[in-house]
Amino acid sequence: MVVLSTNSLGAVYGARSVLSEVSLPPCHGGKIIALIGANAAGKSTLLRRIAGILRGAGECRLAGVDDCETAIAYMPQDQVTAAALTVFEAVLLARKQTSGWKLADADLHEVERALAALQIANLASDMFRS
Repeated sequence: MVVLSTNSLGAVYGARSVLSEVSLPPCHGGKIIALIGANAAGKSTLLRRIAGILRGAGECRLAGVDDCETAIAYMPQDQVTAAALTVFEAVLLARKQTSGWKLADADLHEVERALAALQIANLASDMFRS
Protein backbone atom coordinates (compact mmCIF):
# COMPACT_ATOMS: atom_id res chain seq x y z
CA MET A 1 0.00 0.00 0.00
CA VAL A 2 1.19 3.50 -0.80
CA VAL A 3 1.63 5.72 2.25
CA LEU A 4 2.51 9.41 2.21
CA SER A 5 4.23 10.64 5.35
CA THR A 6 5.51 14.09 6.21
CA ASN A 7 7.70 15.27 9.04
CA SER A 8 8.36 18.89 10.07
CA LEU A 9 7.72 20.31 6.60
CA GLY A 10 8.52 23.92 5.90
CA ALA A 11 8.13 26.00 2.75
CA VAL A 12 9.70 29.19 1.51
CA TYR A 13 8.85 31.78 -1.12
CA GLY A 14 12.24 33.27 -1.97
CA ALA A 15 13.82 34.07 1.39
CA ARG A 16 10.49 34.28 3.22
CA SER A 17 9.42 31.29 5.31
CA VAL A 18 5.68 30.72 4.88
CA LEU A 19 5.23 27.29 6.45
CA SER A 20 7.13 25.57 9.24
CA GLU A 21 7.10 22.36 11.27
CA VAL A 22 4.02 20.80 9.61
CA SER A 23 3.61 17.08 10.15
CA LEU A 24 0.60 15.10 8.97
CA PRO A 25 -0.55 11.68 10.10
CA PRO A 26 0.25 8.97 7.53
CA CYS A 27 -1.98 9.27 4.45
CA HIS A 28 -2.82 5.83 3.08
CA GLY A 29 -3.49 5.25 -0.62
CA GLY A 30 -7.09 4.54 -1.58
CA LYS A 31 -8.48 6.86 1.10
CA ILE A 32 -10.10 10.26 0.71
CA ILE A 33 -8.32 12.86 2.80
CA ALA A 34 -9.50 16.41 3.39
CA LEU A 35 -7.23 19.34 4.15
CA ILE A 36 -9.39 21.99 5.80
CA GLY A 37 -8.50 25.47 6.97
CA ALA A 38 -9.24 29.14 6.70
CA ASN A 39 -8.35 31.17 3.63
CA ALA A 40 -4.60 31.87 3.50
CA ALA A 41 -3.88 29.26 6.19
CA GLY A 42 -1.36 27.47 3.95
CA LYS A 43 -3.32 24.53 2.51
CA SER A 44 -2.22 25.08 -1.09
CA THR A 45 1.30 25.93 0.04
CA LEU A 46 1.49 22.61 1.90
CA LEU A 47 0.28 20.72 -1.18
CA ARG A 48 2.85 22.55 -3.34
CA ARG A 49 5.57 21.63 -0.85
CA ILE A 50 4.54 17.96 -0.82
CA ALA A 51 4.50 17.93 -4.64
CA GLY A 52 8.02 19.41 -4.73
CA ILE A 53 6.98 22.68 -6.36
CA LEU A 54 8.19 24.59 -3.30
CA ARG A 55 11.36 23.91 -1.37
CA GLY A 56 11.77 23.91 2.37
CA ALA A 57 12.82 22.02 5.46
CA GLY A 58 11.51 18.68 6.59
CA GLU A 59 10.95 15.29 5.10
CA CYS A 60 8.36 13.91 2.70
CA ARG A 61 8.19 10.20 1.93
CA LEU A 62 5.98 8.28 -0.42
CA ALA A 63 5.96 4.52 0.16
CA GLY A 64 9.50 4.70 1.54
CA VAL A 65 10.90 6.78 -1.36
CA ASP A 66 12.52 10.08 -0.41
CA ASP A 67 11.65 11.91 -3.63
CA CYS A 68 7.89 12.61 -3.48
CA GLU A 69 8.00 14.89 -6.51
CA THR A 70 8.63 11.98 -8.88
CA ALA A 71 5.30 10.43 -7.93
CA ILE A 72 3.02 13.36 -7.09
CA ALA A 73 1.40 15.73 -9.55
CA TYR A 74 -0.31 18.93 -8.45
CA MET A 75 -2.77 20.95 -10.49
CA PRO A 76 -3.87 24.12 -8.71
CA GLN A 77 -7.57 24.81 -8.45
CA ASP A 78 -7.11 28.42 -9.54
CA GLN A 79 -5.41 27.53 -12.82
CA VAL A 80 -7.23 29.55 -15.46
CA THR A 81 -6.50 28.77 -19.06
CA ALA A 82 -8.15 29.33 -22.38
CA ALA A 83 -6.55 26.16 -23.72
CA ALA A 84 -8.78 23.25 -24.63
CA LEU A 85 -7.23 20.15 -23.07
CA THR A 86 -8.33 16.56 -22.78
CA VAL A 87 -8.26 14.88 -19.37
CA PHE A 88 -5.13 12.99 -20.51
CA GLU A 89 -3.41 16.25 -21.52
CA ALA A 90 -4.38 17.97 -18.25
CA VAL A 91 -2.85 15.13 -16.19
CA LEU A 92 0.23 15.16 -18.42
CA LEU A 93 0.56 18.92 -17.95
CA ALA A 94 0.42 18.48 -14.17
CA ARG A 95 3.11 15.77 -14.39
CA LYS A 96 5.47 17.87 -16.52
CA GLN A 97 5.10 20.94 -14.33
CA THR A 98 8.09 20.06 -12.14
CA SER A 99 10.22 17.87 -14.42
CA GLY A 100 10.83 20.01 -17.47
CA TRP A 101 8.86 20.06 -20.70
CA LYS A 102 10.68 17.41 -22.73
CA LEU A 103 8.24 14.55 -23.25
CA ALA A 104 9.32 10.93 -22.84
CA ASP A 105 7.44 7.68 -23.38
CA ALA A 106 7.63 7.13 -19.61
CA ASP A 107 5.54 10.28 -19.09
CA LEU A 108 2.77 8.92 -21.30
CA HIS A 109 2.85 5.55 -19.55
CA GLU A 110 2.69 7.22 -16.12
CA VAL A 111 -0.36 9.26 -17.15
CA GLU A 112 -2.06 6.09 -18.40
CA ARG A 113 -1.15 4.35 -15.14
CA ALA A 114 -2.51 7.23 -13.04
CA LEU A 115 -5.80 7.35 -14.96
CA ALA A 116 -6.19 3.58 -14.61
CA ALA A 117 -5.38 3.72 -10.88
CA LEU A 118 -8.07 6.38 -10.43
CA GLN A 119 -10.45 4.31 -12.57
CA ILE A 120 -11.01 7.19 -14.99
CA ALA A 121 -9.12 5.90 -18.03
CA ASN A 122 -12.40 6.03 -19.93
CA LEU A 123 -12.34 9.84 -19.57
CA ALA A 124 -8.85 10.27 -21.08
CA SER A 125 -10.07 11.74 -24.37
CA ASP A 126 -12.89 13.83 -22.85
CA MET A 127 -12.39 17.56 -22.64
CA PHE A 128 -11.14 18.78 -19.27
CA ARG A 129 -13.40 21.32 -17.61
CA SER A 130 -12.17 23.35 -14.67
